[in-house]
Amino acid sequence: MLTAARLGAPNENDRLAGVSKGIRAAMPWLDVGWRLIGSAVSGVALGYVTDRMIGSFPWGTVIGALVGIVLGFYAFFISVERLTRKEK
Repeated sequence: MLTAARLGAPNENDRLAGVSKGIRAAMPWLDVGWRLIGSAVSGVALGYVTDRMIGSFPWGTVIGALVGIVLGFYAFFISVERLTRKEK
């Protein structure tokens, strides 16, 4: 009896290999997104902790959020520039 593998039809392992290749190709771009989100969340968290310590709520949180977002976008653009330079 002929199986799908003998007939040349794609099997489950071939399809998964393609998916894993796609995930590997997307990982650097996912890392860029996580850096942006992580910077913003870290800025908010540090600002909140500062507010709790010195009692300046909400200004520490606002300033921390702004600094985190600015640093996140800076890291985002630097990473995107490096990634696009590698692809050329």
